[in-house]
Amino acid sequence: MNAEHGDIIETLVDKIGASGVLDVLAVVCWSKAQHIEENWQDKETAKTWGRDANKVYSLSCKVNN
Repeated sequence: MNAEHGDIIETLVDKIGASGVLDVLAVVCWSKAQHIEENWQDKETAKTWGRDANKVYSLSCKVNN
């Protein structure tokens, strides 16, 4: 990760909290899973994105800030 990316993420954490950033990341992962399955018919890759989305969402539920 470069410093610019860290600054962007820090700004997001300041605005919506760590759990909010993780929620957004989970939605992005779910969207990628859906896009891959619908447009590329690659069920295996879509599954990995879906599993990652579920893990990130689960983590977001445990983060308190």
